[in-house]
Amino acid sequence: MVKIRIAISLWLYFCFLTCVNSYASEFWPLSQYNIQNWSIRDGTPQVSVYDIAKDDKGFFWLATEKGVVKFDGDKFTTYSQQHSELLENPRIKKLLWTNSKELLIATDSAFFRMVDDEFKSIDTSKTQSGRVVDMLQLPDGKIYVAAGNLYEYQNGALIKPKVPLESVSQLAIINNRLCLSTAEVFGCLSGNRFIPLGAHFPPAWQVQSIIDYQGLTYLGTQQGLYSLGDDQQWHPIQLFEEEVPSIRALFKQDDDTLWVGTETTLYRLFRGKLMESVSYKTNPILSLVLDGFVDESGNLWLGTLISGLVRTELNPAHHVPAEKGIAEPFIWSVGLIEQTFIVGTATGTLSTNQGPF
Repeated sequence: MVKIRIAISLWLYFCFLTCVNSYASEFWPLSQYNIQNWSIRDGTPQVSVYDIAKDDKGFFWLATEKGVVKFDGDKFTTYSQQHSELLENPRIKKLLWTNSKELLIATDSAFFRMVDDEFKSIDTSKTQSGRVVDMLQLPDGKIYVAAGNLYEYQNGALIKPKVPLESVSQLAIINNRLCLSTAEVFGCLSGNRFIPLGAHFPPAWQVQSIIDYQGLTYLGTQQGLYSLGDDQQWHPIQLFEEEVPSIRALFKQDDDTLWVGTETTLYRLFRGKLMESVSYKTNPILSLVLDGFVDESGNLWLGTLISGLVRTELNPAHHVPAEKGIAEPFIWSVGLIEQTFIVGTATGTLSTNQGPF
């Protein structure tokens, strides 16, 4: 009997894993997601979350306007100027946990690191702009920083690379290579060479984010969303807005799903097609999304400008209300016979063939 129970349990477990994987490969509207948010009432120092990072212990770290915030799933711990003079101007914009277990922190005016809860300054006086606007770590462990020019971060210092690039705005990893945008052009590094790709940008573009999605490079700019075509031209992606939208956020949930946040709407592309839009007016919890982070379970965490931290978790179960034909609250069994769904209730049997019960 015990062996039978174990076998059944294992079978159910593998069925569960199969279902989870099948759910991940399908499109589910946002109405099928459980949405939870944490803000000031839950312990965050203020309502804006600009960036989300996660350390090797599973703790989330949030970039806010009032310091660096650690979230253990239950409570929030804020690191502000009480912990270090470096947090005197605590408007945090970017975070990066490195392989060496350092947390790199960029504010509007400073760049520093946290090691074992101790904050240490990183000199930016010799950089082109004096402040860090973006940073990332490549799969080989190298860390790059955009601070006007492009710099490599090593052992607490910024080192100017051999490739001179001015006005670097955004960084991205595409095909395991470092790619970036300047004020004029997008391109990728190959060894010590910068290879420009695509046409030059119009002066008003101001690239906000770069991402590789469905084999194409996408740019989020103040003049809308663009993809790089085989003709090396930038092609606009039409969104459901009358005016050209400024892109605030651009991030992937998985290989199939790309989220695009504008000033008024959150869009979702699935397998290259625009499938859903969520107006901030009708769903204020998702208002003004700034960043997205996907955890090991596939749950999407969002940083927003006015709603704090948000988590979306897929709930594929959907209740069938009484107006759809099942008024009986006691359901004893369900089955499928020749594409007809059968429901056994306390008062009788109901069925449907792709229609109401």
